[in-house]
Amino acid sequence: MSTESIASLAVIDIPLLTKLVSAAIVAFSLGPVGLAVGRIFVTLIESIARNPSSRDKVFILGILGFALTEAVALFALLVVFLILYSAAGPGQSEKVLSAALATLPLGFVGLAVGNIFTTLVQSVARNPSARDKVFVIGILGFALTEAVALFSLLVSFLILYS
Repeated sequence: MSTESIASLAVIDIPLLTKLVSAAIVAFSLGPVGLAVGRIFVTLIESIARNPSSRDKVFILGILGFALTEAVALFALLVVFLILYSAAGPGQSEKVLSAALATLPLGFVGLAVGNIFTTLVQSVARNPSARDKVFVIGILGFALTEAVALFSLLVSFLILYS
């Protein structure tokens, strides 16, 4: 190996490396969202198996829970695109990494939203007549929990574009 090729190996593009590591941090934070989606469907299957007559009521709740939990993953995907395609140059690495770290709560919010809808599905399967009462509470819980994801997203945007 020549001296020139060894020297070229030593050159590291720090801004690019920071972008890639930051995108990986955001992607890693989505593990709990996948867990939540899986848990919703496991609960949906178990609930229908225990009470087949509740299928129509709990299926709709399960699909709604899946869609709203996946919304958190879309927030993170948006941040990944912003990080990877931002024009961050020298001296911007700290911003990019900080924006990625600001999205870490997204995974936990996704898990919490999944837990809300898992419990909603279980409750309606056990007592289908309580659907209207528990649905309102579940949606309120979802909205308040999802607000944390929006705050996290806002902080990430502020870091990237301030």
